[in-house]
Amino acid sequence: MNSLEMGTTRHRKVYLVLLDSIRSGQYRTGDALPSETVLSEQFAVSRVTVRRALQDLANSGVIERKHGLGTFVRSTEVPGVSWYPIRQLRDHVSESGSLAVVVRTLEQVVPPPMVADALGTKADQSVHRAVRVRSRDGRPVLQLTTWVPIEVLPNLSVEALGSMPLYRMFDDVGLSYTRAEQSVSACLADPTTAEDLGVEIGAPLLLIRRVLRSGDVPVEYLELRAPPTLYEVLMAWDVDSDDDAASSASVTYKTRV
Repeated sequence: MNSLEMGTTRHRKVYLVLLDSIRSGQYRTGDALPSETVLSEQFAVSRVTVRRALQDLANSGVIERKHGLGTFVRSTEVPGVSWYPIRQLRDHVSESGSLAVVVRTLEQVVPPPMVADALGTKADQSVHRAVRVRSRDGRPVLQLTTWVPIEVLPNLSVEALGSMPLYRMFDDVGLSYTRAEQSVSACLADPTTAEDLGVEIGAPLLLIRRVLRSGDVPVEYLELRAPPTLYEVLMAWDVDSDDDAASSASVTYKTRV
């Protein structure tokens, strides 16, 4: 089976590959894209599929199609990009917490071994597991799956999660975030995540796993999933090995809405 026939629909994959090529500089503003015929041969798909992908790019303001002349790059950026340069953990948490939220689920479960190990809970010990979707201007940007030890926030509720960011709840019980460790990778959208984020099943997603601590105590394990066309993480460090320089590293979170 052609790889473009798996998971995400073929026209969406063509769209994502072309968008990445434009954003990475392979095509610059004003450059002409290959013809529909050439693209259909390159991607081993029909011209109808290519045409749908190009229409999506045109709707995003990235390209413009000139009748009789071809398809040209209009912009290497999707309109409406917001950048949030972060030097303090709390700044990023606060910015994310300002987005509109819908609480999908809140339950008490035994977490996966990786999560239990990160939180320091026993193998059979239940924790809170919450799934939330945060949106900007009515468009879903992030899906957040969070595990919190029950003893840390024993009265956690759907109502509380819908009205107050978690970091404020931790503040209220004297457990403010002081440290975070995170990894950045990728995953594919499962049916639930696809519905939450308005993407297709199997669509590629950015995946951030984060452990948040108050002092030496792990208080939250977070998995953040987001479409790479809407959310991006850039990281920069001073080229120095001492601890002071490391602490001045900056992280920039980029949201496209």
